Amino acid sequence: MKTSPLQLKQCLFRKVHIKARSTDFEPKYSAFEPFDFNGVGVDVTTEVSVAEGEYDDPRHFAFRLQLKVTNERGKPAPYDIDVDAVGFLEISEKISKDERADFVAVNGAALVYGAIRETVSSITSRSIPGPAILPAVTFIDQKGTLRIPTSAQVTATPDTSPQHKAAAHVKQQG
Repeated sequence: MKTSPLQLKQCLFRKVHIKARSTDFEPKYSAFEPFDFNGVGVDVTTEVSVAEGEYDDPRHFAFRLQLKVTNERGKPAPYDIDVDAVGFLEISEKISKDERADFVAVNGAALVYGAIRETVSSITSRSIPGPAILPAVTFIDQKGTLRIPTSAQVTATPDTSPQHKAAAHVKQQG
């Protein structure tokens, strides 16, 4: 086993909303046969920020991932789910500056999604319809989607927030 060069330092939840769609007192799913999310409309939105002052040599990132199951399309799920989490990430200086954006886009998403997946599983395992275990996914398709601005680009823009958004919002629907 080898330590990853990208570490999740903390994950904070901005919102956790999980509502059972049925109030029947008969559990429909179990830990051995959880609900199958194949065919369910799941919306995932990501946003990445670079720590202020690190644009030319970024090592600290805030990775926000929002996941929604609204049951407005696709196969109906037993829950409406709306979770918004932010992971604070640190990447090793051993990863070249040119590789960091892809590394964060792919692996940062996986780290925060894993925390959301575990939270949804934990909450729903104690809910009447039974456990909802989000599927294991890959974010390899996010490679090439993150652009980290340089300090020259940041000073040329009117953004005065504590952290400049390093990427356009990437929305993935599955």
